[in-house]
Amino acid sequence: HANVDVSTVKVLGSSFPLTYTINGRGNIAFTFAGINLPDSNSNEPASHGSVTYSVLPKAGLTGGSKIHNTASIVFDFNTPVVTNTTENIIIEAVPTGLPATEINSSIKVYPNPVQHNICLAFRTPTQTAHVRILDVQGKVCVDEQLIVQSDSANLNIDNLSKGFYLMEVKCKQETQSFKLIKE
Repeated sequence: HANVDVSTVKVLGSSFPLTYTINGRGNIAFTFAGINLPDSNSNEPASHGSVTYSVLPKAGLTGGSKIHNTASIVFDFNTPVVTNTTENIIIEAVPTGLPATEINSSIKVYPNPVQHNICLAFRTPTQTAHVRILDVQGKVCVDEQLIVQSDSANLNIDNLSKGFYLMEVKCKQETQSFKLIKE
């Protein structure tokens, strides 16, 4: 928490309604009140809960700065279950030499955030598009070949949980990546 600005915390999605607090040391406590999850031994699929959030790094961090994240999960009044610590390393941006206004995507993805269907619009005519959607752990959740009609295609993502994803769209020899939020 030393390298993040906790005032920028935003909850992007959760499996159940929650509240959160931030203490004076910058620790965030997410509370799921009264959700009564079954024990994983009796019903493993229904025993899951999740929260997806974003937080910005503190201004002025230089390349090589590290952000560590550890979670402690508390069920009722039991001893906390401590997760593995993740490490994110800030990298320096590589200048492209092009002003941002000249960088145009040939694929548009909307709406974003999305609830049910994503529309992909293609500036250059194409017949098919390969779409992969990965969760925050890098697991492939969607891997589909779409037929493009009239320069657009639709993809239903009702089977995805609420949260943050990375979407890769490949058509012809071009691959583009998009951040995607499922509501």
